[in-house]
Amino acid sequence: MKNKWKFIKKIIYLVIFLGGCMSVVKNETAKNKRFPAEDYFYGNRLEMGKAIYENDISKVEMLLKQGKEVNELSVDNDGFTYLMYSVFLDNRIEIIKLLFRYGADPHLVSNVYFPQYKKKLYYLPLTFASSNKSIEYVKLLLENGANPNYFYKDSTGRIALNAMPAINAAVRSAYILNKWDRKDFMNDIKARIELLLEYGADINSIGAMGKTVVEWADSNPEIVLYLMDKGADHQLYGKKLLRRAKIDLEASPNNQKIKEIIRRLTALGYE
Repeated sequence: MKNKWKFIKKIIYLVIFLGGCMSVVKNETAKNKRFPAEDYFYGNRLEMGKAIYENDISKVEMLLKQGKEVNELSVDNDGFTYLMYSVFLDNRIEIIKLLFRYGADPHLVSNVYFPQYKKKLYYLPLTFASSNKSIEYVKLLLENGANPNYFYKDSTGRIALNAMPAINAAVRSAYILNKWDRKDFMNDIKARIELLLEYGADINSIGAMGKTVVEWADSNPEIVLYLMDKGADHQLYGKKLLRRAKIDLEASPNNQKIKEIIRRLTALGYE
């Protein structure tokens, strides 16, 4: 009877363990299933794309050891780089580290066609990570040589939204954990800004749509004040920001941070 109970307990533990593993796989699939490798990689590049999609680190390393070009695009002169695809998907930190060990270039732009949206978008890994991934990704990219001031202009001469300077993207970060409150969210954005500044980011850089870092943050008064404290040049944004702040104050008359922005800009001579 005692041995039978031990056997039953082992079965219970196994079921719990497998259930946990299945849950991880299910969550992984739920997050990434909209972007399968088959939609973006073709020919002899599909094998690597699938290995990244399936989070098969051993397969990725095997292909790299066999001579797979780490910086090739998913389609000829177009599509995802392997690095960008790994940053784009969730939970691929170890693959990103591996790609860097084999010489992945963080400054190669990806011009990706999304079949479900029927449109193309430009991406740089650091820009995307700064606004959409945990700060761990941002730090990893910076540690491996990503230039926070690097950006890409499309054929029309415009700076692409997802390939603008990283700090312009960081101030509009949409990354948030369920357990966070607003303070945690604000602190995370500030930590991103601080990290990028430590690596030489230009707090006055111009991003997509010709907007400054402060202008990209203008829907978030707390971050605007933080950038002002960090030395963002008011001559680049003062007049526009004051106009925006006055409009925002009409909608939120008790917002003390908006009032502080108006006070500071008025003191600087803006009307």
